[in-house]
Amino acid sequence: MNSIIHVINEIWTNRKRMLRIVRYDIKIESRSAYLGSLWEFIVPLIQIGTFWLVFGIGIRGGEPINGTPFILWLLAGLVPWFFFNRGITGGSSSIVDKAGVIFKIKYPISTVPIGAVLRCLYTHVIFIGILLIIFLFYGMRPEIYWLSLVYYILFTTFFLSALAMVSSVIVRLATDFKPLIASLMQILFFLTPIVWHENYLPNWVLRIFSANPVRYVVMGFRGSLLEQNHFFEFPWRIAFFWSVTFVLFIFGCWLQKKFSHRFVDWT
Repeated sequence: MNSIIHVINEIWTNRKRMLRIVRYDIKIESRSAYLGSLWEFIVPLIQIGTFWLVFGIGIRGGEPINGTPFILWLLAGLVPWFFFNRGITGGSSSIVDKAGVIFKIKYPISTVPIGAVLRCLYTHVIFIGILLIIFLFYGMRPEIYWLSLVYYILFTTFFLSALAMVSSVIVRLATDFKPLIASLMQILFFLTPIVWHENYLPNWVLRIFSANPVRYVVMGFRGSLLEQNHFFEFPWRIAFFWSVTFVLFIFGCWLQKKFSHRFVDWT
């Protein structure tokens, strides 16, 4: 309990400082390449085009999914995935990546992984704006169900922050986990119904897959945008995934407090 209070107090006390560093990182990254921050969108757009050509045109022959153009169905799954992918990989390596700076200025360790997730959230919000514009271009009218996206954005941000608090310590303790996480993300991508439909899976497989938080958010995006579902229509899912998030957060607080002083000694 003491570790939770300590970390929450540390994050709240340094929240403005953390946000300033997030803004600084965004500016630095945009200046470090000729095209600047455009690369954050060029690479995902290339991936979207590749998946659309392979799965939408090559495999499905341009056929829609449940009456929805494949490109819209695909985008509703890829946009949340991009946030998960960047949030998990960036959050897990955040302490290692910033070790040379944060330990010199005595920056609170617990704010580093959260700052990394907030950095990814900035791009995610822009992607959602682009996604909604594309939906409007295809003739989709705004619905009240679209407001559920706010919930899924908040949940994903909290979940990734809690997970980053755990994984960033593990990667700092054993850097071998960093490439392992990248490999696991590739597996997780294909285990999540992002580019394929799960209609033909047996029920027992669906029950196992339902424990996947990425699937929860992907299906939530599609439900809000394409199927006219509110997020609160599935209370047991809310209870389960928020419980997992709180457990991760509690464990992350304990890890952050236990190893924060040892990290300074190892620099």
